[in-house]
Amino acid sequence: MRYALHESPAVIRTFFQAFRRCLKKATALFFLFLGAGLFLAADLWCAFQWNTPFRFLVVAVILAGAYFYLAVLTHVFPVLMYFDTGVRESIRKAFFLSMSNGVFTVFIMVLNVLPALMVLAFPVWFGQIIFFYLIIGFGVIALLCSMHLIRLFDPERARESEELEEAQRRLRDSE
Repeated sequence: MRYALHESPAVIRTFFQAFRRCLKKATALFFLFLGAGLFLAADLWCAFQWNTPFRFLVVAVILAGAYFYLAVLTHVFPVLMYFDTGVRESIRKAFFLSMSNGVFTVFIMVLNVLPALMVLAFPVWFGQIIFFYLIIGFGVIALLCSMHLIRLFDPERARESEELEEAQRRLRDSE
C-alpha cells in the first residue's frame, strides 16, 4: 500500500516484520475462510443437484452468501495488516468497510475472480492465461487493490499523496 502512496518502502524488511507480527492471526483467518468457502461451494453444488421447485431460491440465497463471503475475503487480510486487530474484529471491520464501498468492492472481487473465470471459460488457453496472470496480472491486480484499499483505510493520507502528485505534475509541465 505504501507504493500506492508513492512512498519508497523497504519491501523485504517490511514484509518479514508484517509476516512475523500477523502469522497466527492470518493463519486462523485463512483456515476459517477456507472452511467457509468449501462449505459454500459444497452447498452450491448440492443445490444444483436438487430437482425441486424452490431450487432457484436456494441457489440465490447461497450466491448472496457467496457475495458477502468474497466481499469480506477481499478486505480481511489488508484490514488485519493495517489495523493490527484480532480475528473477530478484523472480520467485522472488513465486512463494514467492504459494504460501505460497494462499487469498489465489486471491482476488486471481479479482479480477483477474473483469472479463475477465464480459465473456466477458455480451458484450451490454460497455459497462456496462467503465464499472463503470473507475469503481469498478479502485480496489476495487487496494485489496483492497494490503490483502492489505501483510499479506503486512510483517505486523508491518500488525498495528500494525490495533491503531492498533482503539484509535481504541474511543476514538470511548467518547465
